[in-house]
Parts: sequence; C-alpha cells; structure tokens
Amino acid sequence: MNKLFLHQTWLKTNKVAKLMLRPDFKILHKSSMKAGHSRGRPFGGTAWLFNKKISERVQITFYDDCLSVCKIDDDICIVGVYMKYNNGKPEAMLEHEEQISKILDIVENI
Repeated sequence: MNKLFLHQTWLKTNKVAKLMLRPDFKILHKSSMKAGHSRGRPFGGTAWLFNKKISERVQITFYDDCLSVCKIDDDICIVGVYMKYNNGKPEAMLEHEEQISKILDIVENI
C-alpha cells in the first residue's frame, strides 16, 4: 500500500497522528477540532497517509476539513471526501449541497 485516505480521525494535530505511524509512512492531516478542545468526544478531521518512497511525487491540497485532493505525478488525482450527515433539516441540506458544489468545482478544475 502506498496511499490511504482517512476520515473522522479525531486527531488534534499531525504530531499526534505521527505517533501512530510506521516510520516508512508520512501523514498530512486536517483537524476539525477547535484549538483548546479538551472535553467530550472529539470529532472530524481527514488525513492522507502515504509511503515516504513516493512523497516527492505526492501533492496534497486541503480545501477544508472534509475535502482534499491527492495528486501523484500529475497522472493520478484522488479526491478525498468526508460527506457530513444530512438529517433532512434545512441547515444540513444546505451544508450538504455546498459540499457537493465544492466537489463538482474541484473535479471540473482538475
């Protein structure tokens, strides 16, 4: 395995994530947690793990804490998406539609 996309990582920082990795892997992580969050269940966050052997060939772009793109050698492009829960309420529907719009915009511009 050379690359992997994770969501709902519940990690605050890359430093915490690196403690769990094998030494031949690199992680790029975007947390959803606010600074100072220390009580209750943590939430959110996405990460890309990839083998250090290919790290010079990998470019990761985080658009927000739920949406990112991994490009490898300008030949391969993988969109990592964590779709938030849509409970049917107007706020959730709007957030869901905004997320889909962002995804479509990214895919059109790849």
